[in-house]
Amino acid sequence: RSLVAYKVVAVLYDDGGNRRLFSIFDGVTEYRLGIPMTNHSNGFFVYEDPLHAVKARVPPTSALKDCKRALLRVLASGKGYRRG
Repeated sequence: RSLVAYKVVAVLYDDGGNRRLFSIFDGVTEYRLGIPMTNHSNGFFVYEDPLHAVKARVPPTSALKDCKRALLRVLASGKGYRRG
């Protein structure tokens, strides 16, 4: 079963001016449009509502908490759980 969901990511630019999308939390995990993410041991935080994704609390220790952000519409599948 799949779920259309939303994720906020950090936007950075490489030396060539190419936009790259990273995890705000760890600053290392890179998201590439159209490329499925697999085998991420901690899972991914996504939200069913885009407004909830945008307003989600970012931990103060997050690596890229002060970077420019983008909202992605993603297709989530596999094991998951719901909070709240």
